Amino acid sequence: MRRRFRALGAILVCSTLLTGCWPFKKKKSTPGGGTSSATAGPANLAVTGASKALSRVTSNPVDELWPVLSGDGKTLLLTARGDAEQVIVGVNPNSGSSRTVYTSAKARSGAPDWLPSGKSFVFVSNAMGAFSLVRALSSSPNAAISVVVNGDNAPAIDFPSVSPDGTRVAFQMGPAGSTQIGAADLSGGNFTMLTEGETPAFSPDGKRIAFTRAVGGTSQIFLIDAEDGGNLVQVTSGDADCSMPSWSPDGNLLLFSSNRGYDKFPGASKDSTWNLYLIRTDGEGLTQLTDGARWSYAPHWGSDGWIYFSTNDAGNFDVWRLKYAGE
Repeated sequence: MRRRFRALGAILVCSTLLTGCWPFKKKKSTPGGGTSSATAGPANLAVTGASKALSRVTSNPVDELWPVLSGDGKTLLLTARGDAEQVIVGVNPNSGSSRTVYTSAKARSGAPDWLPSGKSFVFVSNAMGAFSLVRALSSSPNAAISVVVNGDNAPAIDFPSVSPDGTRVAFQMGPAGSTQIGAADLSGGNFTMLTEGETPAFSPDGKRIAFTRAVGGTSQIFLIDAEDGGNLVQVTSGDADCSMPSWSPDGNLLLFSSNRGYDKFPGASKDSTWNLYLIRTDGEGLTQLTDGARWSYAPHWGSDGWIYFSTNDAGNFDVWRLKYAGE
């Protein structure tokens, strides 16, 4: 059953796999047999002056979430979630065509991240029993998988992020209220607990990890050293929630979702109105990219220069993209 959930004092995406919770209105059935979310407010999604070329990539009747582009820019992986199943799908990032299902509908799978080589990817799945962090042994549909971190050792594991050299993977684990950032080798060795937080993302040079943590009643973006979790730095602050960070390719900017400014839309709420923002890693230069009383979240800055994200502007969640108009 879907339900609302406040994680660590902030409205965040609940685990994509384990609980079925989701921070938007309960869905209703559609004639096509999929699902459709109630719209979040009266204003259509738009871009600010800092971004351009907003366009829709996918338009399927199921929710399509957590997009991540391969290093060669040819395949966009996403989590396709309906009422009865959850699978990983690949599409052409330019058109949403050439739709390929990569995982079996017999298991629930999601939150993929590519290895730098593009020859395989990691994701979370219950194909082997407990939800675990696994690795596809090739980039072919229905490829064999190997377990990287067993869910018995890391309960509620989710949201993996592979290091740029392809040797380590960071992830969140633990129940709501005590979620931790962990890391391990792709072989499963050198399991390390780094710090309290959620939704980790390796920097392009592999030296830091950006993540979300609750502080002062809101969720904010932080940085730590990837090796040992030291050198904690808070990047965002204020009364608004900020979450789900992603790095610019040059490592100078952090892309994230925030509910700041929700109150300018009549009838909107902090729970229903999230837009995309950029900020420098020193906490300066906050820049808004999207606007509207909609959920726009889980951004990913692709190798092709496009920023991919999920939004419910058209009803259910689809993948859209835009380009940053700045330097």
